[in-house]
Amino acid sequence: MQTATSGAEGLEQLSKQPFDVILSDISMPGMGGLAFLKAVRAVHLDLPVVLMTGSPSLDSAIQAVEYGATQYVLKPVTAKALAEVVWRGVQLHRFASLRRQVEGEMPGTQLGDRASIEARFDLALQGIWIAFQPIVAWSEKSVLGYEALVRTSEASLVRPPDFFDAAERLNRVHDLGRLVRRQIALEVQAAQAGHFRQCSPSGLE
Repeated sequence: MQTATSGAEGLEQLSKQPFDVILSDISMPGMGGLAFLKAVRAVHLDLPVVLMTGSPSLDSAIQAVEYGATQYVLKPVTAKALAEVVWRGVQLHRFASLRRQVEGEMPGTQLGDRASIEARFDLALQGIWIAFQPIVAWSEKSVLGYEALVRTSEASLVRPPDFFDAAERLNRVHDLGRLVRRQIALEVQAAQAGHFRQCSPSGLE
């Protein structure tokens, strides 16, 4: 068992070794429990995170569920009850890992809770790029223009329909649209140097 005095320290430990379950207070110095949960989901979709609080509220409970907390625990809590929560989390983690092995899923698939989607969507925005497919006039054997196709290097949202679905679920379609227009403008400026990214029709989603 490892302990951390802050969310940042917990994330540092998580980057160095595997864990079966995480217990986190909702109120922490520097980084709240929900922000910590979102950061965990950026790298671990299945890792159970139990959020604890001594000041429960309907709003924090709703957010905990929406962001994929395994359980919302009220303090004070007995050692026996906490041990049961931890053991349940360990079992859930092992089951999820086994399911992925059986079904052959990659770690970045099956984005369910909001924290997972937000984390992967932010990564997808960072890895966005534009593929330009030429529009050809076959009779004249000339290129009339290019169709701009949005792509991302984030594996969990590599399919454009998944990428746009995540944007809609997070109400961030406008954010994606602005970034796409900016990226197209930048790449069009670079086109004079012959740096267009192209893809064949067979590469379209």
